[in-house]
Formats: sequence, C-alpha cells, structure tokens
Amino acid sequence: MPVFIAHAEERDGKSLEIRLVTQSFAPLQYPQDGRARGYVVETLHQMARILEQDSPIRFLPVEFLPWKRAMEIAKTKPNVLFFSVSRTAERESWFHWIGEVSPYGQFFFKLKSHPAITVSRLSDLRNGHHRIGLQSGSSLQRLMESLDLASTNNIVTYTDYHQGVKMLFARRLDMIPLTGFIARSSVCSMGLDGDQLEPVLPITELARPLWLVMSLPTPAETAQHVSNALSRLNRDGVREQIVTKYLENWNKRPCKAAP
Repeated sequence: MPVFIAHAEERDGKSLEIRLVTQSFAPLQYPQDGRARGYVVETLHQMARILEQDSPIRFLPVEFLPWKRAMEIAKTKPNVLFFSVSRTAERESWFHWIGEVSPYGQFFFKLKSHPAITVSRLSDLRNGHHRIGLQSGSSLQRLMESLDLASTNNIVTYTDYHQGVKMLFARRLDMIPLTGFIARSSVCSMGLDGDQLEPVLPITELARPLWLVMSLPTPAETAQHVSNALSRLNRDGVREQIVTKYLENWNKRPCKAAP
C-alpha cells in the first residue's frame, strides 16, 4: 500500500509526478503508523523541498513492494524512483544512477547457539554442508550464481529477508545474509532476540553503498534535477547528518525479543 511522503506542490497543474517504489528495509525505509519512515525517506523529504523550489517535480506516495516487483517497475516504467539499490556491473545500464543514500555491507549470520561454522570465503560454501538462505532476485543470489554456488540443494530462497530470519530462528537454515550494522536491530524489531546473531563471513564482494536510481525511460533532464537535489544535500552535509543521527538512535533501542 502506498504510504505518504512529503512532496513538492503542483504548479499550475503541470507538475511531473515521480513514482517512488522500494522494499521495506528498516531503518532505511519502512512503513509505520501509515507513514513512510527511515533515513532514506528523510533524505527524500529534504530532496522534495529542494525540488519544490527548483523544478515542477512532485513525489508520489512511497509504494512498499516485493523486491522483484519493485525492480521490474523501475526497469520498465517512466518517471520511477527506486531505492535503495546496490550498484553492480549488470545493473549499470538499467537505470539513471542518481546518487548514494546509504552505506552497506553484508555478512552471513548464524545463531550463537548453532555449532561453529568455519568458512573464510564464499567458495568455502560449495561443500554443501550448511543450509544457506538467499533472497530471491538479490545481488547476492546473482553473485552466488556467477560463482556456481547457488545451484546446490542446500540453498533456500525467499522473497523477503524477514522470511529468512524466521527460518533461521526456526533452525530451518544455518546461515542467512543480513546487513551488518543493522542486523541486530532488524531482528529485534521482529520480536526476536537480535543478540543471538553471530557474524560468520563478511561478503566483501558486495560491500558497496546503496543508491537512488531512476528508470531509464525517465527523461535525462528529470533525472538530473533529482540528482542535483541529492547532490546539494551531500554538499551541505545534510544527508550525512540524517544517516548518523538516525542510526545512532536506532541502534540504541532495546531489543524487545519475544519471551
């Protein structure tokens, strides 16, 4: 369901409407109490204010969708803003790349109660001894496929990382990939004990920032206006302040794990 976000007002009924699509991924972007929240959403609020002054561009309500559906819309429809996306060689020609909105680094995590897992690189997972979860359509799944690691019968795919977390805590998986700096808080927000997570293997191949992108059918001039708004926030240090403050508060939250 679309969720409200502040946007530029229409000018004489001729504003250009930009569709915003993403997958819920707290604390970057997530729905709460009928509103879109998160530090990327806060960045978009600030961009909307700049665009209101500089161009007739209006952001529509944020649509939280499954990842593969959001990706397909962003690849094929005009005037679509998609976030937060890792930049890969395969995706380079798919979008207008607007700018970075979040740091990003993944680890494979296990539960502390699970027996020790000794791996030092992705290729060590080829032995098939561990049940591994992957989000369908993710850049990690594509990386694993490129390394011939995603075809073994010990790989389980799911559409949303929440499913993977539940499967890990149900002992149906041995390891799942999660974003390192928000893994604990993300699991705690599901009512599970995030303090039971233990990092096993950094996925260094995917340690790169996440981006805002616009669909390729979007006019280049429109994409440039949006990119300029983000660049202004970066130049003024506003985006960094938003991210730093939000993450500090997010990681201080107590873990409300289910008893």
